[in-house]
Amino acid sequence: MIKTTIIFVLFLSFSIQAQRDNPFFKAQDTINAILAKNPRAYYVANNGLNKKIKNIKANENGRLRIIDAVYSEVDSSAIVSKQIAEVFIDLFEFERLKIDPTSVQLLDKNNKVYGTIYNVDIKFLKQLERQFDFLKEYCVKNKSIDFIKQYYFDFSTGYDFGGKYVTITDNYKVKFNESQFTLTFDTFDNNVKSNSATVSFNLKDIIAIEPSGMAFVNIVGEEYGIPVNGKLMLKTPKEEYELNIYYEVDEDVTTTEIYKAFEEVIKHSK
Repeated sequence: MIKTTIIFVLFLSFSIQAQRDNPFFKAQDTINAILAKNPRAYYVANNGLNKKIKNIKANENGRLRIIDAVYSEVDSSAIVSKQIAEVFIDLFEFERLKIDPTSVQLLDKNNKVYGTIYNVDIKFLKQLERQFDFLKEYCVKNKSIDFIKQYYFDFSTGYDFGGKYVTITDNYKVKFNESQFTLTFDTFDNNVKSNSATVSFNLKDIIAIEPSGMAFVNIVGEEYGIPVNGKLMLKTPKEEYELNIYYEVDEDVTTTEIYKAFEEVIKHSK
C-alpha cells in the first residue's frame, strides 16, 4: 500500500512538472501573472455579461474559462461551496486581438467583437496579445494534429477485383515529435505483407503543399486503370515527399480537411 502511494505521488509530481514545462500552460501562467498585476481587470462578453477577472484556465481543446474574482477553489468533500458563474472563451472563435489604450477586443473571423477585456495597464497589452495568439495557434495546431492522426488511424488503400478486396497499403501510423512528422505503413502483395515504408520530414522545412494526382492500379485486360488513392506533395527546398490520401471524386483536394489540416500544422510549426 505504501509502495503504491509513493508511486502515485511520484507520478503526480512528474505530471505536474510536465504541465509546468508545457508552453501552453506557460502562456496561461503568463496571462495570469499579468492579471495579478491588474486586479481591476474585467471581461465583457458580446452578450453584455461581464465578469471581474481573477485568472483564467485554458485547455488544449480551445476552451478558456474566466475565473471570477469571487470564485474560490474548494475541496470536493466540502458541504458548502460558492456558486460559480462561468464565462468561457472559445479560442477557435476569435481571430485576433485589437488593442487600444483602454481595452483589448477579441475579434472573430468576421471582424466582429467577441468580447472585450478592460482595465489592463497599457504596458501589458502587447504581451497579453502575444500570449492569447500563442494559445490560439497552439490549439489550432493540436486540433489539426489530432485530425491527421485520426485520418490515418483507419486509412488503407486497395481495390475490388473479381469479388475480392485486394489490399495495397495498410496499418498507417502517425507520429509527431515537435516539428518532425513521421508516417509509417505496410505494403502488401496479393494481400500478404511485403514491406514497410516510412515518410518523414521536418514541418519547419516545408515550403509548399499541393495535390499530386492519383495512384492507379492497372488490371490486365482492362482499358483503364483503377484509382486507389489521391496524393499530396510536400516540398522542402531540397526534397519532395508524397503522402497517400483518400481519392476524392470530383473534389478539389485543396478544399479537403486533410489538406487544410496539413496547412495549419505547417503554418504553426514555423
